[in-house]
Amino acid sequence: MQFSAILSVATALAAMTPTVLGADFTFKKAAYTDCSWNKLGPEHAGYRGSCIGLFDTDHGIKVTSIASGCKIRGFQSGNCEGSSVIAFSSLQCHALRKPDYSYDIWSLRLDC
Repeated sequence: MQFSAILSVATALAAMTPTVLGADFTFKKAAYTDCSWNKLGPEHAGYRGSCIGLFDTDHGIKVTSIASGCKIRGFQSGNCEGSSVIAFSSLQCHALRKPDYSYDIWSLRLDC
């Protein structure tokens, strides 16, 4: 009976643990390229080598953590293929869309 209660508590705690633990970088999406207007979304996790697809409402991202020596690369394709058009590693807001339409970023990948 005690073991069952302990197992239930442990399972409940594990279910509440955010998926960002152990991430190689974390970020919040923004509807504006300058991350203004306090409309940042929930925190997302990224891992080395995995491709993160973006939506047409994602105009900026605020990087909240990043592994040392790594860079986030932005691609115009939605599947991280081709040449990256931007690369950054600073903990700040980064625009994913340029007002002059010189580029739109549709996917991100962390390279270390």
